[in-house]
Amino acid sequence: MKETATFHDLAGASVFITGGGSGIGASLTEGFLEQGAKVAFVGRSDATAFCDEMEARHGARPHFMQCDITDTDRLKTCIAEAADRHGPITVLVNNAANAKRHETLKVDEAFCDCMVAIYQKAYFFACLSVIPGMMAAGGGSVANSEDILAQLRASFGLDQPLITRYLNWITGLLRGDFGQSWTYKTPVSELITDRIWVSLPLAIYALILSTLIAFPAGIYAASRRGSAGDVTIMGATQLGVAIPNFWFAMILVLIFAINLRWFSAGGFPGWSDPFQAIKALTLPAIALALPQAAILARVMRSSLLDMLGEDFIRTARAKGLSRRQALWKHAVR
Repeated sequence: MKETATFHDLAGASVFITGGGSGIGASLTEGFLEQGAKVAFVGRSDATAFCDEMEARHGARPHFMQCDITDTDRLKTCIAEAADRHGPITVLVNNAANAKRHETLKVDEAFCDCMVAIYQKAYFFACLSVIPGMMAAGGGSVANSEDILAQLRASFGLDQPLITRYLNWITGLLRGDFGQSWTYKTPVSELITDRIWVSLPLAIYALILSTLIAFPAGIYAASRRGSAGDVTIMGATQLGVAIPNFWFAMILVLIFAINLRWFSAGGFPGWSDPFQAIKALTLPAIALALPQAAILARVMRSSLLDMLGEDFIRTARAKGLSRRQALWKHAVR
């Protein structure tokens, strides 16, 4: 799959896109720029950084206008502004987000009204979703729209049979090819490689913490079944299972980062200073470890109590070992 959409014979064309600063819209914007088109797009969030990136990469800056596409009056104003800036629009792309599909017809009608009222020759197509494909909508030059839509489908591999796309996807996974990131415009494998040096140590750190907490807690609770300590530990583990990780993480940040200032609230300093790196991972590791430790402690206690009822434990007790000695020397082993 190519990183950006590819079109032909669009040099100097005036293009208008809704939502052209992120996701598939960003890919469309870059694809049009690569072909020499003049691109204007609208979106709800500020896209200045994206425009700067496109200007640095392609030497052409797309024109961004802030607009909610469901505000059809504002949308028509933006279309007119784009036409004044780049000339009569020859391509309109309605890159409607999934959450706004129910508004798509209204937006398309606004496009049609605007095109009939202002422009002589134009066409547009609606990109309603990335999967399973794109749907053509309306337009004054249907043949051209279909041609470009076919090129768009080919660039995304959507012109191939489903089984072919699936086999390509599977073989790509086996080769370590996870495709392109719509957001970062880089291979997903590179993004994973960049982040695994933090994610993997964090996972190992959390695993070590959960093991160090769960095993002693489970053994203690099993060796003192029915005691106050057992009840306390089981109550704490029940609480640990019930509390969501993200909520517990926010509490840790509130107490230890904001109030006590023992740790930073976010960020990672890198591995040049291992102590600071481990310190930065401590709060996230605790947030991940405690719920898992609660589960492991309950499993450990249950397994040990079952083990204490086995024949070899009774034999060991008959030979004179105390319950605690039998637990540590035989059951835990």
